Amino acid sequence: RVMVTDRPLIGRYRSIPGAIDRAPTAAKARSSTADPGGIGEGLHLPTLPGHTDQPTEWLNSAPLIQDALFDDVDRFRKTFVQVPGCEASTAERIREIVGDAVKKLVKHHHLTQSSQQKQLEHHVSRHTYAVLHSFIY
Repeated sequence: RVMVTDRPLIGRYRSIPGAIDRAPTAAKARSSTADPGGIGEGLHLPTLPGHTDQPTEWLNSAPLIQDALFDDVDRFRKTFVQVPGCEASTAERIREIVGDAVKKLVKHHHLTQSSQQKQLEHHVSRHTYAVLHSFIY
């Protein structure tokens, strides 16, 4: 049986810093040049005029967390290997990536209601799978 992972299991490796690990000045410069409609780099999502989608707002209003999520998803997309019969391992790793981002967003926005946290987790998961869909299916 082969385990699916995008992390090194043995040997020496060097971690590449994600967006959240970078200096704030670099992130500000990158976010200031972002598409005002929110359809640029990362997982920025457009919103309809007059329509408030709270989970989308929570994700879009935390650009460092959003960029870190996109970096993790992009790194996963570029490095994972899918082995027939190990789909559950792939899904487990994606849930880890989503879970880490959701924890950061909950802490950032001080979300205490479980219904809000569930909405946010569903939203982040849905969009993560949308980004990865063509690569894992």
